[in-house]
Amino acid sequence: MNPEVSNKIVIFIYTSLPGYMFRCIELLAKVSNYRIILVETDINKNYPVKFSSEYFDILDFAAFKEFIANISSRDIKKVFITGWANNKIKEMANYFYKEKVKLILLSDQPRKNNIKQIVGKFLIQSYLNKFEYIVVPGKAGYDLMLYYGVKQEKIKTGLYTATNEIFNKAKILRESFDNYPKVFLFDGQFIKRKGIKFLISEYVNYLKFSNSPWEMVMIGKGELESKIPTQIRNLGFIHQYNLTEIYAKAGCFVLPSYEDNWPLVIHQAACAGLPLLISPYCKNHYEFFSEGLNGYFIDPNKAGSLTEAMLRIEETELNTLRNFGNKSYELSKAFSVEKWVETFKVFIEE
Repeated sequence: MNPEVSNKIVIFIYTSLPGYMFRCIELLAKVSNYRIILVETDINKNYPVKFSSEYFDILDFAAFKEFIANISSRDIKKVFITGWANNKIKEMANYFYKEKVKLILLSDQPRKNNIKQIVGKFLIQSYLNKFEYIVVPGKAGYDLMLYYGVKQEKIKTGLYTATNEIFNKAKILRESFDNYPKVFLFDGQFIKRKGIKFLISEYVNYLKFSNSPWEMVMIGKGELESKIPTQIRNLGFIHQYNLTEIYAKAGCFVLPSYEDNWPLVIHQAACAGLPLLISPYCKNHYEFFSEGLNGYFIDPNKAGSLTEAMLRIEETELNTLRNFGNKSYELSKAFSVEKWVETFKVFIEE
């Protein structure tokens, strides 16, 4: 912890801490004049990493409730709260609002035009009014908050970023290879929402039609792991700090999600300079993807869509694939850990 830290406290409350946010919060804590406390209300069984840091405190929900019972609300500078679907999260939002502590909402929900959001528009406004700002990742989240009636001046962007230095090194390493890697890479939870069964079916189908098949490598953990066939190399869960070489040895990133608010792995792949095969349901495609310039859209609801796209990548000239990767890399630079820290320092002080 910074020896010059003030007595004021900044609190981040997550359902479970995403691994990519650990680096952001740790760097913020290093340069902050405040004591930073991170709270996890629950445990993500598909991300089996126990975080610890010498620069900020990490508490579970029970320990945090005991902590706030023994301090004054005047000691708290700001509280950042993620979302509204979790009852523990809503409990904390209501508690701090009554204590007149300044709240900032962190929301990655995109605009979906579904019944739930149409009804929710009228139910959630009183909750959103508790916050001085609402921070979203990008365009899709911004559009939702406008739909919910939040004033533009209260909506801020820049919620997420990748640990860019890890994946930038992958791009550099790949460029040092004599041959371009002929490997498709999936990185994510092995769950239905990520299109796992579709990916498996399409890749097995691709092998039937390919003249010179690329390998498929999968990284992750989840309930559908047993469905992965022997034709696919499953590396299991790997911490992001050990991903540089794996991303370097990939030639194209694949994510056929049915629903994904802001899949951080797309940013990671862009930082690593990879062409992308992604579904339009990955809502950060607005920021990191341009059809035909750094990859192709695929439709997980259409059989053959991914097969066709993989064959297309296989047949693409290597210089074009490298140009795709360079375009991904350029798009990735709009977001970085350093920019995230500067953005959140402003949020804390305002």
